[in-house]
Amino acid sequence: VLFVAVEGDRRMPPSIARALYAHARSPQKQLVILSGDRHGEGFRRARAEYEKAVTEFLGRVKVAGE
Repeated sequence: VLFVAVEGDRRMPPSIARALYAHARSPQKQLVILSGDRHGEGFRRARAEYEKAVTEFLGRVKVAGE
């Protein structure tokens, strides 16, 4: 499970992602907190970091699932 949150998001604050992450049982879980002020803004403001996290996560999950 990959949890992605934006630091200043009031609609879905990082505290929710952190709580979900803490309760997730998957050994493959990962949490990424991106910079930004609004919901969904992390993709625009931190696109390289977002894409890197997703690519690395998918690569790791694929290898583990083979």
